[in-house]
Amino acid sequence: IPSIRLADEHFTFNRFDAAISKYNEIIEAFPDRLEGLESTLKKGYCLAKQNKIIEATNAFETLQNTILEPYALFGMAMLELPSNEFELFQKDGDYKKASEYLNQCLVLVSPEDVNFRALLKQQFYKVYLELSRSSVRANKPKLFLENALGMSNTASVLAEEIESLFVLSDAYQKNGNVKNASACLRTLIEVYGQHE
Repeated sequence: IPSIRLADEHFTFNRFDAAISKYNEIIEAFPDRLEGLESTLKKGYCLAKQNKIIEATNAFETLQNTILEPYALFGMAMLELPSNEFELFQKDGDYKKASEYLNQCLVLVSPEDVNFRALLKQQFYKVYLELSRSSVRANKPKLFLENALGMSNTASVLAEEIESLFVLSDAYQKNGNVKNASACLRTLIEVYGQHE
């Protein structure tokens, strides 16, 4: 079994210390080869899972200007966000910073990497949703509209499309654009009215 597969198996079964140890062996043996870079990336993910944010950040930052930089930027963005419902109550998350990392990632990722782009889109939706909420709480209607448009552009499933149209309608209304607000609601009724 190649070393990286063994390390990946440890990672899959949440044996992060063992995985990190194996990844470190590969990094030492092949620091500038793809195996070493991939091990650095996966080591960063392991450290993130262990909530070792500074060490994970350091691992991701070493991948700047490499072929894996987009994936490292994605890891950096994920460090800024709560990873589950429980964490949502403990960690506010820096959604603006996550958005910046995701934007950088989107610029660097290959157009052919359709699956990774879809994953980015899903994360962008969550980020724009939280940025929309925070701009409403801060009473910043223009920023609310900008983030609502971001939600609308990144919605990828039916529930997200419906939610984004409601949010976009509210954002237009708060910016005094009743015509566009009503157009969003009309679209909801005409296109999505038959869905429960």
